[in-house]
Amino acid sequence: MLRSCVGEYVAELVASSPVDLHPLLLCLVFQNGRIEVARTIEGNMSVDLTYNLLEQARNVFDGRNEEPDPINLQLTEVSNEGWNMSESLLIPIPKDSADFLTIADEFMPSREKIVSINRVENSMWLFQYLNNKETIDARLDSGESERIFTFTCPESIAQQILRKGFHDRLKSIHGRKYGYGFYFPSATAPNTTEKTHAALVCRVLVGQSCLGDWTMDTCPAGYDSTTNGSDTYVVYSNRHILPKYLIVFT
Repeated sequence: MLRSCVGEYVAELVASSPVDLHPLLLCLVFQNGRIEVARTIEGNMSVDLTYNLLEQARNVFDGRNEEPDPINLQLTEVSNEGWNMSESLLIPIPKDSADFLTIADEFMPSREKIVSINRVENSMWLFQYLNNKETIDARLDSGESERIFTFTCPESIAQQILRKGFHDRLKSIHGRKYGYGFYFPSATAPNTTEKTHAALVCRVLVGQSCLGDWTMDTCPAGYDSTTNGSDTYVVYSNRHILPKYLIVFT
């Protein structure tokens, strides 16, 4: 019934959401010629955050500039994962500080190529990440669910990520050999004409991993990431990633 009312993507989004997040409320809006998930409200969110997200969804609804055509409506055209976040705040780290040297030594040994390092802060992204981490940690019961990795890309793409999160279009820029998702660590940036690149240092929830292959576009039930069995991990949701630092380099 859900599939026939709102389309394949929304139905799959609901079906793939962990039961721990239910009851799940999807705020849908028609704009840009398609149904979009304006906001997703999970059952374990606080009252304050729920009201905040509802208000944001109402603002999106009030700001729409078109009405749906019920005859030609394409129910399969829905935005990627109903991801909710505010724009990230970037806090510059001075080049002569101990923090700068520590971060550079750990993640960017060629220090002379570094243009800047910023600390990334985003309370909404942090909240959703920690909610997901708590769920995964409770299921695993023991062991470390989190790793620190870098995601390398052109600087313009990194800035887009910090404004709106990881979009589905980024799932192919580092290949799909072990699954169609976001690859960590990504050691090299894709070919680009841009002069500056970025390394997003991220907390990544790898949780329980299984061997991935190119046919996968999500994890099998009971798993949180796919892997090459060694040093590469693939995650499929923004809720598994939390940027800590933005390193811009040439």
